[in-house]
Amino acid sequence: MLPVAVVILARDSADTIERAINSVQSVASQIVVLDTGSCDDTPSRCAQLGAEVYFAPWEGDFAAARNQALRYVRMPWVLALDSDEELEADTFLAQAYLLEQPQLGGVEVQIRSVASVQKREPLVQTHWYPRIFRRAEGVAYVGRVHEQIRPAIEAQGWDIVRAPILIWHYGYTQEHIQTKARRNIELLQKEAEQRPEDIWVLYHLGMSFFSAGETETALQLLRQCSDHPELQSEQRLWARLRAAQAALRLDRLAEVEELLCAPFAEPVLEGMRRYVLAAALLQQQRFAEALTLLDSPVVRHSPLLEGEQVEHYVQVLRRLGKSQ
Repeated sequence: MLPVAVVILARDSADTIERAINSVQSVASQIVVLDTGSCDDTPSRCAQLGAEVYFAPWEGDFAAARNQALRYVRMPWVLALDSDEELEADTFLAQAYLLEQPQLGGVEVQIRSVASVQKREPLVQTHWYPRIFRRAEGVAYVGRVHEQIRPAIEAQGWDIVRAPILIWHYGYTQEHIQTKARRNIELLQKEAEQRPEDIWVLYHLGMSFFSAGETETALQLLRQCSDHPELQSEQRLWARLRAAQAALRLDRLAEVEELLCAPFAEPVLEGMRRYVLAAALLQQQRFAEALTLLDSPVVRHSPLLEGEQVEHYVQVLRRLGKSQ
């Protein structure tokens, strides 16, 4: 056991929360579940697995809920987990020495979100986020949705390091994504009213509008974010990608080329950049240029793309090239 409390928010999570709790049994000295209004047997299942179950009404504020859960933590370190996630415990145990570093306040872990794709292999999207952090006075979340702990850690003067600790996030279907996006838009708009200049809020609002299919609004917001220095480099690349995809949906092909003219340093996102740019070139019948972009390892091996679809486009473009 590590000196870590795992904290999970839950509501009607009976189908997934057992997997989440079981995944942390070998690392957690304390497991805290805050239930925000379940109608199923989520609380009893958690209690049977050894978790401490507490209750709080849902107030439309994820930071407030997570901060309420932190009140019950007795360990010096916290691991935040969602009810539909699973920790690869061995990866945490291998990095446990980090918790002994006195200047360390937080650890960024890799979160791999699995999107269900019917009749195909699932797509996996990855991002890094500080899910492990030191419990101390003043260390609390901010933000109604996409809540952040980083500002509080940095305000203490502590370091945040990135470590190869893996968390898997399951259950993303298109219906789930759109439902979550509509919920997030409502919460983020309230946040934006209070902090209209907060680029972090605008970024997540733009991403939520994109997921909800509100393309024009998404494009306007994400263009503002694509070069903003206060965002992390990976967030700026995602803003550029999603803005380009929104422009593609609107048939603004020149805008797609403008947004994606420069290569991305991140290989996974570079594959996606080439794919979206190739789609814009295909609409202009610039087949040779599109083939050059698609017929490359960085596209073929990208976990963000469907390999069968990429291969189909490559073969079609090759046939077109031979016929010309």
